[in-house]
Amino acid sequence: GSLLLAGAVRFDPDRVDELPARSSRGVVVSAVLHADQPAGVYRGVILATGVPDAWLPLEIVVDGTER
Repeated sequence: GSLLLAGAVRFDPDRVDELPARSSRGVVVSAVLHADQPAGVYRGVILATGVPDAWLPLEIVVDGTER
C-alpha cells in the first residue's frame, strides 16, 4: 500500500529528440529514495510526452538492505 512518488524517478537524458526510423536510444532510469521508504515492489508505467502509443512498464524493487 505504499507509493513511490513520481519525482523520485529520474531519466538521463531527460529529453530525447526525434530519432530516425529503425533506430534506438538508451535512457538511464534511476530512483532516489528516502531512507524510510518501505521495502516492496513498486510498479508503474513510463509514458512519453508527444508519443501517445509509447509506454514502458517499470518495476522497482526496494529490499531495504542497502540504506
